[in-house]
Amino acid sequence: MIDEINRIKALPDYSPFTLYLLSPINDSFAFFFENDEVVFGQYCSDDYSGKGSSVETESLSFFPKVRVSSVGNNQTYKTGFYNLLFYKGHVDDSNFGSFAKLCSLYAAKPSIGFEEFISSLIEIFQLPKDQSILDVIGLFGELAFLKEFYFQTGVDLSNYWHVSGIYSRFDVSAQKFNLEIKTTASDSTSFDIKHEQIFDGSQNYVAVVRLKKEESGGLSLKDLVSFAQNNKPFCDNLNFQIALEKELKKNFGSAFSEKRFSYLDGFVFDSRKMTTISGIPFCVSHITYLYDFDLSDGLDLPSFSKIASGLLK
Repeated sequence: MIDEINRIKALPDYSPFTLYLLSPINDSFAFFFENDEVVFGQYCSDDYSGKGSSVETESLSFFPKVRVSSVGNNQTYKTGFYNLLFYKGHVDDSNFGSFAKLCSLYAAKPSIGFEEFISSLIEIFQLPKDQSILDVIGLFGELAFLKEFYFQTGVDLSNYWHVSGIYSRFDVSAQKFNLEIKTTASDSTSFDIKHEQIFDGSQNYVAVVRLKKEESGGLSLKDLVSFAQNNKPFCDNLNFQIALEKELKKNFGSAFSEKRFSYLDGFVFDSRKMTTISGIPFCVSHITYLYDFDLSDGLDLPSFSKIASGLLK
């Protein structure tokens, strides 16, 4: 896009307050350029009387139902009402690639409403929060599990991962079952579990993923994220890529690229077959306790895939 932006700014009659076409995507979506900002536009209609609310953040500006009467460098381009999302950074900054990729994915397959998509982008492009090494291990384990599960069984769970962002009750939430993923990079397979989450009477499963710390081999979280961003089926899944970008807005520090792990194995436990506390009175809630998982009681990934495949139909 940088070359096209430079060509636009070199036009003899260039004006920073004119909307220019950067690249059309399809009949409904295009990238534009105005006042040194890249704009993602969605065509609404040529005669639209609806209303909407604009949104302004540090990184993005959204203006719904804007009348576009002409495009500076393409006078024959479709005019009418557009939803316009302005990226307020520069095309060479670290976040622009994510912005352009997610917009292009949405334009190719708008699987969610435009307002929901805008809300997701606004959530993504907020100031990051500092994370610990345990968060690095946790995210690595979740992505490694999704990758290994797909390549071992052919079942893709990425569309069900973090479906509600930070408000997701489970790491994987499908219509008929839920899956919580626990990760360890040590010999321990004991994890804190929330009783009301795992034992709520639904068809819930817990996956235990074991990693091995590596000095020079294996993968970093950065490597694993790059794989998910550039390889099918993960790279073509808009919902997954949005969820992934939300995770990447956290500040993992140097551990993001320096800490390395290899995937050892994974086992899945059916909560209905797990031993737990019974007879808890209604007045007691929010119980969390350390649960020691015996891996010999768990299902390997191919065995669990037969259950998951049936439930996903």
